Amino acid sequence: MTTNNGNGNGTGSTMEELFSGLGGADLLGEMAFTPAQRFRQFAQQRTAPGGVTRDALFGMQSPLLQQYYLGGMGGTPRFGTAGGFGGNFADFMGGYTGATPTDLRGLAGQIGAISQMPETGTGSFTQYLRELPSTSPVTAQQAALWRDVYGSGPQAGENQLALANLIGLQRPGGGIYGGVVGRALGNVLNELYQAYTADNPLGNFLNYFLEQTGSATQGNLNLSELYGTS
Repeated sequence: MTTNNGNGNGTGSTMEELFSGLGGADLLGEMAFTPAQRFRQFAQQRTAPGGVTRDALFGMQSPLLQQYYLGGMGGTPRFGTAGGFGGNFADFMGGYTGATPTDLRGLAGQIGAISQMPETGTGSFTQYLRELPSTSPVTAQQAALWRDVYGSGPQAGENQLALANLIGLQRPGGGIYGGVVGRALGNVLNELYQAYTADNPLGNFLNYFLEQTGSATQGNLNLSELYGTS
């Protein structure tokens, strides 16, 4: 079967056939696309073009992806979902209830610490994994994922901001702010992120955000704390 690659040149196989020789459709679905690309595929497959549902879903892209990452790219009871580590986004959404963990700030604190651990020596990530108790709700796989997503990965800074946004958008009674309120809060955090990274290009914005808002309770973020001294 010959297909056109968009430049007028035929190729000898479809993209699916190409990837089938490298491991099949699972490889194409789970390794060839980023989570953000998988989100777009999910939205396009499940919603109508130009519809309000699609617009609303894309408006929730960042908090949904953050909860997907926090759950180990799969499902965990703390998010009201079911699934295994490394699952695809569609599976995550299939069991999603909108729940966020009540200890979100505490979880973000663990992630912030993991993201800044050195590779070797005292207090290293290797030592952390070696001493991780079998009863810990955090698995070694989740910790490794968080270290990449929020610490060493190519979009770590963006994900630190996105997780800070997820915390800042929490409603006191559960759920997250959207619409005008959500956009306003998100704009404040984005401006703070730009200013922080300009002064601290190698800094960790997530840990800075948590330190600045240390007295906040879930759903009760005091914006004035963000502009105090670091």
